Amino acid sequence: MKKNLIYLAVVIVLAILAWFFIFNQGTGSFGGDDKAFGVKDTASIGKIFLADLSGNKIEVERSGDGWVMDNGTPVRQEVMNTILLTFNQMEIKAPVAKSMFNKVIRDIAGNHIKVEVYTRGGKQIRSYFIGPIAANGRGNYMLVEGSKTPFELQIPGFDGFISSRFDMQVINWKDRTVFKYRPDNIAKLEVNYPRVPDSSFVIERSADGQYTFINRSTDVRQFNPEIGNYYLNQFKRLNCELYLDDKYKMDSLASQQPVCVMTVTDLDGNSRSAEVFYRPVSYRTKMQFTYEGKEINFDMDKYYAIINDGKDLSIIQNFVFGKLFIGPSYFYRQRGETPNVLIQDLMQDSEGETVDLME
Repeated sequence: MKKNLIYLAVVIVLAILAWFFIFNQGTGSFGGDDKAFGVKDTASIGKIFLADLSGNKIEVERSGDGWVMDNGTPVRQEVMNTILLTFNQMEIKAPVAKSMFNKVIRDIAGNHIKVEVYTRGGKQIRSYFIGPIAANGRGNYMLVEGSKTPFELQIPGFDGFISSRFDMQVINWKDRTVFKYRPDNIAKLEVNYPRVPDSSFVIERSADGQYTFINRSTDVRQFNPEIGNYYLNQFKRLNCELYLDDKYKMDSLASQQPVCVMTVTDLDGNSRSAEVFYRPVSYRTKMQFTYEGKEINFDMDKYYAIINDGKDLSIIQNFVFGKLFIGPSYFYRQRGETPNVLIQDLMQDSEGETVDLME
């Protein structure tokens, strides 16, 4: 019995030494450079470059508190958080078995994402290839550039594969901000409804916080500055749902009249606009008929919007922007109501009367 315990202890010690020798030393079966994939100190990363065999390339670099692409376009922070967390958490599970070695090498050569990681000072600290999904579906085969030894890597506790976190579509990396202004930095806000011009208005705010309200209404009631300030406060952070890479749709909308144009001008005179268009009903539209059975031609939950100086086509949600599509009467009340001008416009029947959805 005593001898068995001694043998067992020797086997355990040898196994630990073998694991340490293989995976944690720069010499031996696999050199340290062969295993250089993850980056624990992600705060030291200053630039990341990705490329795939389809010709897609993504390069992002730290700028102030955020990240920008090589053309200066801001990057979505949630995308960067995912990438940096992946660098921090991914671990080597095992080297590729000899029986699969040649096949995995060929697969990586024919299907991979090249990853290069640089420090804030510009020094390259990682360069490797993310290959196909591992046989167990819970990781990827990966190979350090210049190495001949592929490994299987995974993220502990993550039931998926690492390559899914490296999106190679540039459009999905772009920051989705439509408007981002503090109320005290807004000098002028214009909301124009070409189809319903009487509902259009302009709010101008002077340096001392006084408002000037301009509209076509003959209402003699006084503009409520508290409601005005509350409305401007909604522009602190407004995001689109996603961008669309559809040049045909972009050109088609650009030739049409928008249903709403919102323009914000800051104290420095810089302006940013969003041109909003109705989006046709599709099979995914939640509400396609009124309660009276009348067909609704346009989506009441989402709109198209051309933003970023006319460069990008996006989809915005009524849930986010609907509270902004209001008319002048909103600002005359002691407590503002939010009748959505665009929804009201959509719900006009052929006689010009508003269809009540709740009847």
